[in-house]
Amino acid sequence: MSDIVSVREEKTKHIVKVENDKPKSVVKAALIGNPNCGKTTLFNQLTGSNQYVGNWPGVTVEHKAGRVRNWKTPIDVIDLPGIYSFSPYSPEEVITRNYLEQEKPDIVINIIDATNIERNLYLTTQLLELDYKVIIALNMMDILMKKGKKLDYKKLEKEIGVKIIPISASKALGINELLEEISKENNRLRGKKNFYSDNIEASIKKIEKVLSYKRNNIDNLRFKAIKVFEKDALILSELKLSSGEEVAINEIRNEIKTTKNRDYEIIIADERYKYICKICSECIMWDKEDDKESISDKIDRIFTGKFTAIPMFLVMMFAIFFITFGPIGNFLKQAVENFMANNVLASAEYYLNMFSASDWTKSLVLDAIIGGTGAVLSFLPQVILLFTLLSILEDSGYMARAAFVMDKLLRKIGLSGKAFVPLLMGFGCSVPAVLGTRILENKKDKNLTIFLIPFMSCSAKMPLYFLFASAFFPNNQTIAIFSLYLLGIVGAIFSAFLFKDTLFKGQESPFVMELPTYKLPSRKNLLLHIWDRVRDFLERAGTVILGATIIIWFLQSFNLHLQFTMDKSESILAVFGSIIAPIFTLCGFGNWQSAVSLLTGLIAKESIVSTLCVLYNAQGTAELGNIILNLFSPMSAYAFMVFVLLYTPCVAAVSAIHKELKSWKLTIISIIYQLFIAWFASALVYQFGTLFSKIFI
Repeated sequence: MSDIVSVREEKTKHIVKVENDKPKSVVKAALIGNPNCGKTTLFNQLTGSNQYVGNWPGVTVEHKAGRVRNWKTPIDVIDLPGIYSFSPYSPEEVITRNYLEQEKPDIVINIIDATNIERNLYLTTQLLELDYKVIIALNMMDILMKKGKKLDYKKLEKEIGVKIIPISASKALGINELLEEISKENNRLRGKKNFYSDNIEASIKKIEKVLSYKRNNIDNLRFKAIKVFEKDALILSELKLSSGEEVAINEIRNEIKTTKNRDYEIIIADERYKYICKICSECIMWDKEDDKESISDKIDRIFTGKFTAIPMFLVMMFAIFFITFGPIGNFLKQAVENFMANNVLASAEYYLNMFSASDWTKSLVLDAIIGGTGAVLSFLPQVILLFTLLSILEDSGYMARAAFVMDKLLRKIGLSGKAFVPLLMGFGCSVPAVLGTRILENKKDKNLTIFLIPFMSCSAKMPLYFLFASAFFPNNQTIAIFSLYLLGIVGAIFSAFLFKDTLFKGQESPFVMELPTYKLPSRKNLLLHIWDRVRDFLERAGTVILGATIIIWFLQSFNLHLQFTMDKSESILAVFGSIIAPIFTLCGFGNWQSAVSLLTGLIAKESIVSTLCVLYNAQGTAELGNIILNLFSPMSAYAFMVFVLLYTPCVAAVSAIHKELKSWKLTIISIIYQLFIAWFASALVYQFGTLFSKIFI
């Protein structure tokens, strides 16, 4: 049989099993590769983990571990951040490099995107110099063959000197073969290490002698010698060279005539790429038809075109909101609400009456637990819809294009296009979005992006938006909600202009991001992502929101003397709420119920709806919608939504902000600023909106 690629279609399922105590027989395998090479997809296939996979660079920021079970050899798999090289330019590269040096895995699995093999092999050459036992997982072989290309991986394997296993991680092809190879302890190869011309190689050998003269058994000597040649800051800091060593090494560098007016790191990079291009020309064959314009290129004419990119982005975003908040989303929400009212609530009331439960017990169960929590759960279909549509865009490869398109606009507010990734994540949840800023190498970019993420309206605010929009703007729900998201973006742009040259001064960073090939979203990835978000929504509904509604019910059902009262105006909550309510008078909602609901929103934004349900004894959002029609005007309702859009995020997000900013001062400034901008914008909307309505209506 020919040595040209042959991938056996054998699909396997492996269940994750994470253990703290690692037996001696367990193999520790680290996954390393370029961003978007399919590394996390392979991790999911090997471990059964529910780690989400996105079709853009920067999804994995910290390393994650899982255990392969149901395999003859226990294997711990570590998913490290995607990197392009071991140069210390980004946190991901430092994390990966430090992990290899400190944890010393038994074997390294280098995942290579077969469709971009030249670029991917650059990391491979550095990895082999680290003197680890390596297996190459040649991913996306199915896509390579569809493009009409053939790769003689056996020839490549012989040239590099390590075992190569062709796989397709997204389709679970070649997984068993990879596990078999990981299990062969005696056959692990360290691979070739000499990729350089004679004069460069001679210089590296001389630097090795200088470094080893006073240092016995130095780890990864060759790798460190090369990095010293390149003037790598981390390695130089680690080695602490003496003045004599520095002089000797400078003399060695100067012996190379080609170094005049050139960067030493570029010299090494050139040498590596010459080697890579040589072996690829010998191992890769392609049909003449391969020169044709690809489908991705044709699609990109529209999605990244000079005049069509921004309009297409806005059209798709509006379509997502229309599907989520329009007739489809409304129908699904109504179905869940009817089920809660006609089945859950009715059954609970029947059994409570049958057992002659007390009034306060009925109030607790029906108003707080079922009424409050059920009001939030009724929005579950829309949460699923929203994340399904966003996940399709992410996994298809479009979001990387969106980051590319947005780079020019983000530059105007002091950010690079790479900041678009965490900002977009903010529409889902602020916590992972803030943590996702670790992909930004520039400190100024990172801190400014963290300040802007709260303006990206997270999904937790969606129940409140839909409640008020369906009650006050029934014929224009999509437009009303879409305008809020746009207003959040405008607030972020204004804040960026305000802070980019004041609070966060600094030099702008370059923007480099790979545009992956368009692909059909993987069903498994979609389900994992949707379930991850739905699970988070359900966990919050069953813990934080349930707890908050019970506390709110207690505070609004008992007075200061801890006596059960049916008059809510005498309750503990009313007394406290009345103190802070006047603050919101200019915003149009200066009643204690609104003020209290905003306080509970600091715990979780979904709690605002459940709190209002409890405070007004509403059995579901339909009844609550009718109640608020008598308490708010359309203008004050919209002002209330604006305040919710812009004010301080939940405590979990604030905690993440402090963790990433590493500064209480900046965290407090962020909290105060969000509160101020929310109050100011809300009051502005209400006052000017009311004025204009009186003049023109």
